[in-house]
Amino acid sequence: MTIYCMFKQLVKVSFIVFISSEASAQYSQSAVRAGSESINSNVRTDTSQVELGEATVVAKAYPQKELVGEYKQPAWTLVRKFPSTRVYLMTPPGTMMYEKWVDIRVPKKGSSQVRFRDEFAFGLGKRLELDLYLHTVLEGKQGEHTFGWRGFSWEVRYALADWGKIWGNPTLYFEQKILNGFMGIEPKLLLGDQIGKRGIWGLN
Repeated sequence: MTIYCMFKQLVKVSFIVFISSEASAQYSQSAVRAGSESINSNVRTDTSQVELGEATVVAKAYPQKELVGEYKQPAWTLVRKFPSTRVYLMTPPGTMMYEKWVDIRVPKKGSSQVRFRDEFAFGLGKRLELDLYLHTVLEGKQGEHTFGWRGFSWEVRYALADWGKIWGNPTLYFEQKILNGFMGIEPKLLLGDQIGKRGIWGLN
């Protein structure tokens, strides 16, 4: 029974193919070509008259003193406004930030150095922030450079209160460094706030 059904289906498919081939054979090649040209002539391919609408984009300065985030801190505290002075917390809760630092040193004597520092900052919530650093260096004379590992460091920040609750917005800072086989610690007290309508200050 199974073999018969398969054979029946095979005959039906063959018959359909045969009928289709016969139907296409009723038209000459010239008629098919003429029909194709007629269809193509009705399709407009000229795009020279197409015009695009004009778009205007206006960029506005972000209000640096707008209070943002869970701690209601001004937006300027989320970026480094000073080269080495830290202020409050930079990473809101549940977020991560990455920065890459490049420090070029060319001594009067000896080989030059290009020091790299990769920073990964994590907002832990409850006014806590954790930063991890990877330190590498490219050093040597031209054509003889070597790339190597310098060490690792980490830091933690803890703000004593939400922004504006305590004068100076005091934040406790602790960093441990392991560089070139030596270890050191760096505790700090971070202070910072606004001066008038446009000024800001920071002190460590």
